[in-house]
Amino acid sequence: NDDVDRITLGSTAQYRPLNWLSLNANGGLDLISGHTYRTLQPGLLPIAASWENGFRESDRKSQYTYTFNTSAVGTYTIQDDLFSTTTTGVSYNRTLLNRTECYGSSLIQGTASCGTTAALFAIDEDFSEVIQIGAYVSTELAWRDRVFVAGAIRGDDNSSFGTDFGFITYPSASLSWVVGEEDWFPQMDFLSSFRIRSAWGTSGLRPDFRDAVTLFAPTTVATAAGDEPGITVNSTGNLELKPERSTEYEIGIDAALFDNRVGLDFTYFNKKSKDALIQR
Repeated sequence: NDDVDRITLGSTAQYRPLNWLSLNANGGLDLISGHTYRTLQPGLLPIAASWENGFRESDRKSQYTYTFNTSAVGTYTIQDDLFSTTTTGVSYNRTLLNRTECYGSSLIQGTASCGTTAALFAIDEDFSEVIQIGAYVSTELAWRDRVFVAGAIRGDDNSSFGTDFGFITYPSASLSWVVGEEDWFPQMDFLSSFRIRSAWGTSGLRPDFRDAVTLFAPTTVATAAGDEPGITVNSTGNLELKPERSTEYEIGIDAALFDNRVGLDFTYFNKKSKDALIQR
């Protein structure tokens, strides 16, 4: 059985203090609460002792995702045929997960609880929290409403990065030209519009929770005085752990044919990634 409840909340605010400036903000919460469980009553599946006597397993988890974004958009007329749009903003994201699991066999007939099992009882509790803060700025120039040039840069800091690794930046740029509207472009009855475009940019994949941290596992140590609690190294962290970084460029065309009844899109892209996140 898998029971899931989900609640999504959101709010948006907009304000235009000047005719060329717009301020925007939005925030929200995405809450997923789930309970996955299995119950096998005794005597129904005589395969092994742990199954013949019945078992109960339960997994309860709640995941909260908080988001908040703000941006300011400025639009300027540089010349009669040249316009500029600049956007800057800040984003905040926090994902919180709480999870409790239990298992037990030798279930009391007619019950459905880990507390009514008598053998192989195990319980575990998980917790994770990932916070990301980012800022960005982008500018687009539009000339004659035919040529569009844009550039942007974004910077992120994430709680999953290594403590010796700081801010990372992701630049990008793009160019688009509606060449079909130029006077020298051949006019064809079947061709309604024709655009060429290209873009280049970088992006990143963050590490998972606690990937950068050295973790220990509990264990029992046999000594001359008897068993003692101890620890062993469970995973070796990396204080310089950084995100996996991808760089991509693309070129393409967009065409509309027969009075915009038929569309044709073509894109060639090349993407390379480095600093792949691999557990050793």
